[in-house]
Amino acid sequence: MTTRPRFLLLALITLTVACVFPVSARSEPAGIFSDDAAKPAPTPTVAAQPKISPQEEEPAGDAATEETVSETDRIREEMATLRESIETLRKELEETRDAYEEKLTDSGKKRIEEKKARKNLENKLEKLETRLDEMKNRAEENRERFVDIHGHFALDLALYQHSESSHGEEEDGHGTERQSGFLLREVLLSFDKEFEDKLRIHLTPEYNGIHDAFEIRSAFLDYDILPRRHEGALHGHGKTDAPTDVHPKATTWTPPRTFGRNKHHHGLRNDSYLAVQAGKFDLPYGVYAATSHAPQRFSVSEPLDIESLYGTLNDMGAMLYGSSKWVNYNLSLVNGRLEGLGIGARVGITPLDELEIGMSYLFEFRDTDDRRRFQLLTFEAMYAVWRLELLAQYTWEQQKTGLDNLYHYGGHGEVRILFSPLYGFLRAGGLHSGGAGDSWRLTPGLGWWAWPGHVTVKAEYQYNSHSEDSQGLIQAVGYF
Repeated sequence: MTTRPRFLLLALITLTVACVFPVSARSEPAGIFSDDAAKPAPTPTVAAQPKISPQEEEPAGDAATEETVSETDRIREEMATLRESIETLRKELEETRDAYEEKLTDSGKKRIEEKKARKNLENKLEKLETRLDEMKNRAEENRERFVDIHGHFALDLALYQHSESSHGEEEDGHGTERQSGFLLREVLLSFDKEFEDKLRIHLTPEYNGIHDAFEIRSAFLDYDILPRRHEGALHGHGKTDAPTDVHPKATTWTPPRTFGRNKHHHGLRNDSYLAVQAGKFDLPYGVYAATSHAPQRFSVSEPLDIESLYGTLNDMGAMLYGSSKWVNYNLSLVNGRLEGLGIGARVGITPLDELEIGMSYLFEFRDTDDRRRFQLLTFEAMYAVWRLELLAQYTWEQQKTGLDNLYHYGGHGEVRILFSPLYGFLRAGGLHSGGAGDSWRLTPGLGWWAWPGHVTVKAEYQYNSHSEDSQGLIQAVGYF
């Protein structure tokens, strides 16, 4: 064999072996022509790989992707939850805003309505004030043009109870024994004309049924010298600090503060520091001077001491009077009953709205004969609490006529309870009459303001001591 064929055969064997036993890339090639060629080639070391079943076999990239997807889903769920919360909050916010806007709208509407209502009320008030001013002006004109008229009458029903010892002793003014029956006690009309609350002209004709006589009860001029007004009050238009008058039209109880100085009762102003009255008038002396007329009197008759002694003091002359918050006074100069002159005075003190204490004194004399003299002294008090009125008066009188010099004294107390339109009273009084002895009278009674301002009905029973007759009296008073 030649050299060339041998070389080709050796190369073919080498290639075959290389194909059957691959050599690692890191192994060094065997020296074909060295001594190491006979050594076997080292077997390459390969790391053992775990066997993975086809079901469990996942590539590493898929696991990371799945974890990323799970995190993404969780984030998406949280975002969805947040979106729902945000949507819920947005809805609540919108509802709150709508409610608030509605409230604002309602409040605005209310404010607008209130403004309109206030404006309407202001317009109405302005119209009413204008109308009131017109009515005041008209009333002032009417008062300047017309005369204020008011009046009353009192009809009595007397039921006498004669005792055997008094038979023939109790007589009326005509010398006949008093009998049960009806009596028109008084009929009175008053005419008043005022000029700017300064000057007043008054006239009162009266029929006296007890004496069966027609007379002029009062006729006078009254002028307000120093009116008692607050600042800004002019001609009677404005506030005064005068007490409120007690009048039959006011059927609820009010504190006294008016007895002794009441315009409705006997023509005296209660809002003047100083006023003058001249003519014929009632003297406001004693508790019952303020209730000398039937509409203002709670009882049918007067107390025993007043009825038996001085009665209603009515005379001609002049009087100064006035009042402040705590004091009221009267100073009078009159003809008197002795064909001479009489000087009188009364002072009332009101330390409380519910209390008045007063004292009156009247001295009458005849200038040509000092043996004729008449003196009257009274102490009176009136207190009101709750629905009760308490009255008391002590009276002392001297009658000196020629050779006779008689002293009389007495007093009475009265309790009234008022439950409008009904009232009740109990009065007890005694009298010492010089030369005639002592006597007393107990008088319970009831009253009913049947038609306030127009009709009053009264009833009383007089229980008299000794030989005097007892009697029951019923009286109906109509007034306007």
